[in-house]
Amino acid sequence: MKKVLFLVLSVVLPFPAVANSVSETVETTGFSQCKGQLTQVAGEVITQRVHASHDMWNPVNADQRMYSTLVAQNHHDESTQSSITMVPNADGGCDYVTTHTAVWDNSCADARSKVLERNKQVGVLADRTVVLESFVQGQFIYLTPVLSDRACLVTERAVWFSKR
Repeated sequence: MKKVLFLVLSVVLPFPAVANSVSETVETTGFSQCKGQLTQVAGEVITQRVHASHDMWNPVNADQRMYSTLVAQNHHDESTQSSITMVPNADGGCDYVTTHTAVWDNSCADARSKVLERNKQVGVLADRTVVLESFVQGQFIYLTPVLSDRACLVTERAVWFSKR
């Protein structure tokens, strides 16, 4: 049950922005317009001291281009992957997408009934992936059965457009 709670709450609950691999890397990239927001979002996503990130950006006009990172974290009972993709927009703000992925060690029906019952089903992708609308605007949760439905790949995605 804890696995899905992490996914759903990771963007909802504010965590203090502390130094992490993403905030340290962005200092040297030239990605300055969105640096503060990227550091804040990374601080919300990275909840474990033990983590690693794979960061990618274009060094040519870095401040006008996308910055993307994949963060791997080890929790006491699982490993998770999160990604952040952020891009400066023409209004001077920053638009971004966060994605969190983990494997629930029971069926998707179990995950839905035990933890995600408040979320409304809004569709199905490719006949297998259930799409749930989160109670947080702009967030969706995707449940995909794996290992002959003995486990569930749980992905939470949030798309945020700057309100400047």
